[in-house]
Order: sequence, then structure tokens, then C-alpha cells
Amino acid sequence: MRQHGIGDEVGKSICGHFSFELSMLLDQGEIEYEGRNYRPFVAFDAESDEGGEDGGELIVEPLGPQFHAYAFGTTEEAYEEDEGRPLGAAARD
Repeated sequence: MRQHGIGDEVGKSICGHFSFELSMLLDQGEIEYEGRNYRPFVAFDAESDEGGEDGGELIVEPLGPQFHAYAFGTTEEAYEEDEGRPLGAAARD
């Protein structure tokens, strides 16, 4: 946000609300497609082995964390210090 001249308070608000809405989709949302409902999840692909072969294991925790509970807190943390620049410092070119 700073890179585009958006002030910290407005940028923090935009990021916090976006993060919260995305988190709510992951926590409680459904996406309807061609008459079916799908619930999004965060999933991870298992690491490949030493030979570079894909692990082929998809790791999903459907009852994982409630992301929305952290949305505004993590946004606040991101704005506390950005690349060594204190909150409120002028944007770099």
C-alpha cells in the first residue's frame, strides 16, 4: 500500500478487511459451481523426496484454525514494522 502512496491507516484498514473477508470464506464459506457447493480449505502438498519425485500426498485439515480470528491482528503486526521502517514512515520510491 505504501508503495502506491496509500497512507498507513487506510492501507491497514483495506488489508484488515480483505484479510477478514478471505478468512471468513476459508472458515465458513461455500462456493457454488455448476449446481454443487464446495467448501474451500487450506491444504499442503507433501514434500518431494530426495530424487525430486512428488510426494503425492495432499494434507488437509478441515477443522483447522479459524483464520478470521487472526485477520486484524496479523494485519496490525504487518504494519508495526515493514522492512525496518517504523509505522508511519514515508514510503520509499
